[in-house]
Amino acid sequence: MLRVSTLERSYPEIPGSVLLKADLAFSGLQVNQALVAAGKNASPHFRPVEFQGQRHPIPYFLHLPDADHPGHELLALVRAEPTSPYHLEKRGDGGFDLWERDARIAPVRPHPKPEWYIWAEKEGLRRAMVSFDPHGDMLVVNLTPACDYWQAPGETTSFRCLFCGYGAVSARSECLGQQRGVTSPDHETLREFERVLPLARKHLRHLYLVGGSMRDRDAEGERYVQITSAAVRADASFRGIIGCGSQALPKQWMKRIHEAGAGYCCFNLEIWDPVLWEKLCPGKAAFIGRDRWLQDMMDAVDIFGRGAVFSAFVAGAELVPPLGFRSSEEALASAVEGTDWMLSRGMVPIYSPFSPIANSAYGGTTGPTLDYFLRLNLETAKLRKKHRLLVDTRFICSDCTYAQIECDLDQAMR
Repeated sequence: MLRVSTLERSYPEIPGSVLLKADLAFSGLQVNQALVAAGKNASPHFRPVEFQGQRHPIPYFLHLPDADHPGHELLALVRAEPTSPYHLEKRGDGGFDLWERDARIAPVRPHPKPEWYIWAEKEGLRRAMVSFDPHGDMLVVNLTPACDYWQAPGETTSFRCLFCGYGAVSARSECLGQQRGVTSPDHETLREFERVLPLARKHLRHLYLVGGSMRDRDAEGERYVQITSAAVRADASFRGIIGCGSQALPKQWMKRIHEAGAGYCCFNLEIWDPVLWEKLCPGKAAFIGRDRWLQDMMDAVDIFGRGAVFSAFVAGAELVPPLGFRSSEEALASAVEGTDWMLSRGMVPIYSPFSPIANSAYGGTTGPTLDYFLRLNLETAKLRKKHRLLVDTRFICSDCTYAQIECDLDQAMR
């Protein structure tokens, strides 16, 4: 029996297409010639793969047919996994099919490399290519990836989140000219940002601005005012669809960022339980504090409106021993409590499955089970319906969320 058929028996409230998307995020895809071929004209994954003695780009995402909504597709993450039961095969017409072992599942298509990306490659605009990350119909822009919570030279204490592997000074941040503690993005990086952004507009419904956290929140607030203003300056039609993906900021900065053109914000609390939060997110705890973070989110609702304040959570990080909960039931109860608290105050939590990253403190651990992730999403979907606060598709939707299934479930359970 196919895996999706088995999952449908266990989770009858979740459509089969959504179960397949979630299972792909957890199970991954085998690396074969077809996957390598699919990567040739696709938006490239940030991790190339080794195949037949060479490194090859693979697609970042696949579009899956949405069986419950003909003509619509779901965006699925591609993750190379040698033990996966899934693989791609190339058809005679040049397209691709998803297979589970010897059974064909569905036709799929790699998310194509956008026109603006091809143009930026030809123009040699490496900074834009490094900082722009197309996620379906959303463009995620990260002009300042290095995070101040990582250790600086000479420091003996790290304040980085234990599950995070993205905030170190790296070739990426060096390419973008980022300097620790400097508020403004590099001038040349900002110039490429403004040059390429109008070309990307026709492919986009959403623009999400992110970056590494700063220990000085006023400096980070000023940084987001600058980047938001630059986006609107490049193309005024972005006004109102821009997301501010900073850490929690004081109300006066949220007002300025909103006035500059942001339509929503996303303050990523990551973990709900207060004790675990301090242990897993020591920088956020030391430089902001949980009470302040929650108050900033409530203040943001006053500015952006109900349903326009989000917070990402790393589903499963709260289960990692020895710090985490001892059972999935305890973890689930905590997450449901947090979701109910946030929704009742006009905020929307979004859950991404924890995936261990090699250079993080949790690099050698294991992620959550698919069962835990699906149960969590079912419970939180019911709470969104109870509070009449479904995910606002002006800001995120099924065409840009690739490992998260809130938008898919809201669509199915309306």
